[in-house]
Amino acid sequence: MRKHDVFGRKINQIKIIYLIVIIFIAVFAFRFVLLEIQANKLALLEAEQVSLQIEINDLLSSHQDNTYHEIDEIIISLPNSYQQFMMVEELNLIRNSAGLANATNYQYEFIDDVNSPFPDDLPSSIKFVRIELSFRISDPDLILDYLDLLSDATRIYFLNAINVTYSLDGAIIDMEIYSFYNDIDLS
Repeated sequence: MRKHDVFGRKINQIKIIYLIVIIFIAVFAFRFVLLEIQANKLALLEAEQVSLQIEINDLLSSHQDNTYHEIDEIIISLPNSYQQFMMVEELNLIRNSAGLANATNYQYEFIDDVNSPFPDDLPSSIKFVRIELSFRISDPDLILDYLDLLSDATRIYFLNAINVTYSLDGAIIDMEIYSFYNDIDLS
């Protein structure tokens, strides 16, 4: 290798090696700092998500109004038959009124003649229908409006369980609702 450049100056090759080592250390340190910053942000966002989940669950559980009636008081208000298409129409009306018309993956399943969700014994003429709803929404706050409208519906609904799973683009809602009818012959 040459020891002098074209102008006659002495070439010092050790400076280039020092420069390469310094650049390598700087790049490695920069990468380490960026990874540490991203890890801290991720941990902060996960902690925030957990606290928001707890806060929303507290809001959902504290928002429930408890109104208790004796079965003798409400048995006259129960319909005497089960018509799935009418329940579908009422649930769709509630969904649209709550601003959830754009909910995606809206699925429901009706299961007729299921066991009572209540621990108390009820008259044998009262039949139960379990409705399992599932949908994805972009604004999780609208679920409270949906629950308010569901409690104000003409048909009596009992919300047995609700599961809200939050994601970056909204929430996934899974609900288990019961409805009732008094299976008697009026003729």
